[in-house]
Amino acid sequence: MGRKALLVIISGAFFLAACSTTTEPVQPVAESATAAPAVESAVPAAVPATAANPLQANHPRGGRLVRLFVDPPTLDPHLATDNRSGAIVNEIFGGLVTINPEIELTPDLAEGWDISQDGLVYTFRLRQDAKFHDGKPVTA
Repeated sequence: MGRKALLVIISGAFFLAACSTTTEPVQPVAESATAAPAVESAVPAAVPATAANPLQANHPRGGRLVRLFVDPPTLDPHLATDNRSGAIVNEIFGGLVTINPEIELTPDLAEGWDISQDGLVYTFRLRQDAKFHDGKPVTA
């Protein structure tokens, strides 16, 4: 019994030490007095060409930033069964149709569709300007 109590006390002390914060300011490390002196080069170093800062370019700004408190379990539309994944999947992947606020089907990637007389065949006409996420046109 004495060994277990000692082990618990030592483990608790290590745990508390790991969780504690220091109140002392961090001191910078002083340079060594034996540092090698700087050697000047006879050949000037090439100055790299300054590229334009991509943040200063004329890129569109604005939009919507969505912050998540946890990562979604999946971004696979076939496996997304939770609200977090579903909300992101709806923003990433487009469908042939979408549902508007009046709960009516409206075209998304399809510009229209036809339903056969027997109701078994649906024919969708894709928009001519439909593109994949990488910018390549949809050819179907």
